[in-house]
Amino acid sequence: MNVLLFGATGNLGPLVLEKMLAKNIHVTVFARSPEKVVARHSALKVVQGDVKDGQAVANAIAGHDSVVNAVGGEYNPDASIRSTAVDHIMAGMKRGNVKHIINLGGVGVLQVGGWYLYKSPVFPKDFVPVTREHHKVYEKLQQSGLEWTLVCPPKMTNAAATGKYSTRADKPYLFGKMEIPLGDVADFIAQELSQRRYARQRVAIAMS
Repeated sequence: MNVLLFGATGNLGPLVLEKMLAKNIHVTVFARSPEKVVARHSALKVVQGDVKDGQAVANAIAGHDSVVNAVGGEYNPDASIRSTAVDHIMAGMKRGNVKHIINLGGVGVLQVGGWYLYKSPVFPKDFVPVTREHHKVYEKLQQSGLEWTLVCPPKMTNAAATGKYSTRADKPYLFGKMEIPLGDVADFIAQELSQRRYARQRVAIAMS
């Protein structure tokens, strides 16, 4: 399997990269600052580029089996980078005939009944602008014709990964701890690359 990874120098990306390499997945990292990629592995290739450059993105995507997009974690101040990135990535995938993508989203785009969680009055207001962008990404993926999975974690932390987490489609976990270690989210993404249990679905993930 040859996977192209966007967002490898953020909070989640380095852990996703580590998990993929541990599974002997061949990974190409697309990074604006390649020197920030500290991992070294015979199955790793790093290319320089900016996700805002649609041509560079398309050039990088060609020849890969899958894309993982971890651009724009919850603390990235540029909210619009999320929809900009997915626009360029999807266009590049269509040009390169690449069908499969796992994309980072957020818990707010999951639904309780007919309501998106981020529209609830109890949803943290600080996360609403980011979640609106996640919603845009979700709508773009729905209309793309691609085989997509949108991973929708609650607040991600630097706590040690547990390896004990639960996942389900579309509906959030409303009870228990409303945060999850970055390493557990990374583990799920690496697993989903091969298992593909959640095609064209949002995925809720929570500590077991």
